[in-house]
Amino acid sequence: MYCPKCGKKQEKDAAYCSECGAEITNKNIEIEDKGSIGWGILGFFFPLIGIILAVIWNEDQPYNSMALKRGAAIGFLVWIVVNMLKFVYMIAYPGFII
Repeated sequence: MYCPKCGKKQEKDAAYCSECGAEITNKNIEIEDKGSIGWGILGFFFPLIGIILAVIWNEDQPYNSMALKRGAAIGFLVWIVVNMLKFVYMIAYPGFII
């Protein structure tokens, strides 16, 4: 659970923020950290966004962060393989433009 005023992570049953002292009224707000495939797909198609979110969420949401990192790594490797194949094809058929 997080403080609505300062955003610091709090204990599960905290009534007041340990950092700023604000009252925590909405105790039902929890961030789901399941590492779902949706985060991996986001990282695959948008690797830069995936890496940025993975770095930001590394401590708070480790499973989602790992899914983003995997998706970004796979997307980057696929990009490298596709470009290598295009390069080989351009060498084999120099007059043909892809």
